[in-house]
Amino acid sequence: MSAARVALVLAAALACAACSFTRPLPAEQKSFVIEPAPPPESAAARRAETLRIGTVRVDPSFSTRDLVYRFDDVRFESDFYNRLMAPPSAMLAARMAEWLERAGPFRFVAQPGATVATDLVLEAVFTDLYGDFRPGRPQAAVMNVQVFVLEGGSSRKPVYARAFQRRVELGESSPAAVTSAYGAALGQILAELSADLARLPLR
Repeated sequence: MSAARVALVLAAALACAACSFTRPLPAEQKSFVIEPAPPPESAAARRAETLRIGTVRVDPSFSTRDLVYRFDDVRFESDFYNRLMAPPSAMLAARMAEWLERAGPFRFVAQPGATVATDLVLEAVFTDLYGDFRPGRPQAAVMNVQVFVLEGGSSRKPVYARAFQRRVELGESSPAAVTSAYGAALGQILAELSADLARLPLR
């Protein structure tokens, strides 16, 4: 092999090696949780009624474990590399049960899927759950949910319904900031919900 040909082969090999070092490696998936701040200690007496967390649904547009970002009025994108540790419906249901059990106002709150009979059943539909990165407005996490409380047993009579809307601004543009803001939004919603339920007139 001529010296010129050897030089060309080496140059090509070095170029390929350089490409292998500079080409970005696939990012690893990271998992996050939605964690509201714990409720403040309350000295208020608990009600005699019991509550069970029933069906908690998330709109199909946001029901994936992947975080969802909004970039304009019509464009939403999923982030495959930054995900919730569990499906959002299951995670949100568990967080709601834990928070309300600790905060009150009911004697106890049963987790989703529990078969114990309770006086009331809470159901929820999260209609929006995304990081809002549309230009011309502060970046924020958006969480909107409709909450329904029904009588337990066979009657299933509705006794409470309310829509909650939250938009929590982000301290930085990152998946961790989005999920942290989700936690803040959920905590605010649960604080208002708990206060409503404490005043709920029941037979």
